[in-house]
Amino acid sequence: MTPHYRVLIADQDSQVRRFLRNCVEKAGHEVSVEADSWGAFIASCGQGSPDLIIADIGLEGIETWDTTQRLNQAIATPLIIYTSIYTNASIERANDLGAFTYLLKPACDLSVQVSIEITMRRFQEWQHSRHEANDARQALQERKRIERAKGLIMQTQEMDEQAAHRYLQELARKRRESLINIADSILHPEQGPESRSLIAATSAGR
Repeated sequence: MTPHYRVLIADQDSQVRRFLRNCVEKAGHEVSVEADSWGAFIASCGQGSPDLIIADIGLEGIETWDTTQRLNQAIATPLIIYTSIYTNASIERANDLGAFTYLLKPACDLSVQVSIEITMRRFQEWQHSRHEANDARQALQERKRIERAKGLIMQTQEMDEQAAHRYLQELARKRRESLINIADSILHPEQGPESRSLIAATSAGR
């Protein structure tokens, strides 16, 4: 089954917007918002929760860096640039805006439809890669905190590394908490009395 996307269209020309709407609807998607200027486009970014944006890079106001910055902050949505402008500056601008596809006017409806599908697939792959990278960074940070907690236990309890690791695992099992939560409690005793006494209390019972 083909996914259904909500699309925001931004172009100064009403005929172009009509053409794009027709392309979007023929592909089985929905136009959630239309904008005829860059200011209206920015204002529309928080409306309709679009899954995809198709915009002309020649919209009034796009030349300002402040607009670009506000757009980057407002949108976590894939962008197709659909424009008659093709210069090095326009390519750089599209790159600054985070465009996934750069489509030149005039294009046939099939080209627009294919661009939508390719853009959405690229965006989904990018999201997947970003999530994997975030997960990897989080796992690395957690491992570092666990190692620091283990080092503190080795120092205060005069244990070797293996014994300290087993000690952490035993604390996690007894308290029914994750290893990283136990590590954070040891590393940040200022969080509360329970955290401050964690090593001493469990040490007394081993």
